[in-house]
Amino acid sequence: ARSRRPPAVELETWVRWTTAVQGGEPVEIGRCLELIRKRAPDFLSASPDLRGVEQWVDTHDVSAAVISVVTRKGLLTAVLEHGPQMKVMIALITAPPPPATEPDIAASMSNGTLWSPQYKATLAWAQRCVITPIKQLVTGELRSLLWCPPGLLRILSPANLWPGVAVTNVIDPCVRASGPERAWGQIALFVADPDVEGQRIP
Repeated sequence: ARSRRPPAVELETWVRWTTAVQGGEPVEIGRCLELIRKRAPDFLSASPDLRGVEQWVDTHDVSAAVISVVTRKGLLTAVLEHGPQMKVMIALITAPPPPATEPDIAASMSNGTLWSPQYKATLAWAQRCVITPIKQLVTGELRSLLWCPPGLLRILSPANLWPGVAVTNVIDPCVRASGPERAWGQIALFVADPDVEGQRIP
């Protein structure tokens, strides 16, 4: 399901929709989809625009894009890999439930403790049950990654999940494709230094 709320859709309806999708409730999903399409008729009516993802992969050597969504049966993951012809692999990754939830991790880190037991346990779970299977889908070397993770995986640091890989994190696979390179004119940078240290410049 798309993770970006259409401007015309009320926040209350959108929260109800995301809750239904996360819970895998088909009847409620249908009701919410009907409400959303009253405001945004084109919502989920066509395939997502992945031109931005394709452009990103095409302009980064030794790279891949990984897009994952949570389903009732597991983590549905698409891997788009850079090459003379882009390779696309789609797989369903099944894993045991994580040892902590997003609220659990957020609460454990609220006192400034970055490496809380809940965070470390969830990170180990993600590395073992999610990242390792994804890496097995990538056929070549990986230096750059466009990473679109779902829910709980977003709270884990990409540097911890993908050590040694330059990661670009996104929350929506519909990445905007960049236009033609902008022609910049001359730029002047002015820096003022007061005579007296610590004195504010008007």
